[in-house]
Amino acid sequence: HGDDVLGEAAKIFGQDRGVIIATKIAGIHWWYMTASHAPELTAGYYNTINYNGYKDIARMFKKHNVEFQFTCLEMRDEEQNNCGCSPERLVAQTRNAAWEFGLLYAGENALPISEHRQYNKVVEQSTHNGKSINSFTYLRLVDWLIEPRNLDIFGHFVGNMHRLKRRNTTEKFKIK
Repeated sequence: HGDDVLGEAAKIFGQDRGVIIATKIAGIHWWYMTASHAPELTAGYYNTINYNGYKDIARMFKKHNVEFQFTCLEMRDEEQNNCGCSPERLVAQTRNAAWEFGLLYAGENALPISEHRQYNKVVEQSTHNGKSINSFTYLRLVDWLIEPRNLDIFGHFVGNMHRLKRRNTTEKFKIK
């Protein structure tokens, strides 16, 4: 079904018109550390401990020259409620699948970001092996973001993401 939909979208909006078609894949990270990956299977993603289903998705995206967008770049495994979650490994798996097929990879946050460590995790997840993500969508804007201290931290984060794109490293961009 996805192949058919993307084929039609490519006919209408394709690269010859200067439009980058992007698709968002849901970050179903709960029970990721189990053999079956039951939540992903329930959602229609055939991804198990022995089969990388995100490569199939990336292969389909490559056929239609689609950008691979993924969520939960700010999330840490140790902050999950002991249900076999691994958003960090899931981000890595999807990012690696996209880059293996030469696709653009974009990210976003799943939850409101309020702490340095969350911003730093986004920066960390946005680069790997000398490559960096194509873009990042900041979701969940909240009132407290515009408080002076929080806005300053957010400004540093935005600057770090811009520099990351040019330098492809996270070492110099930790927010303190």
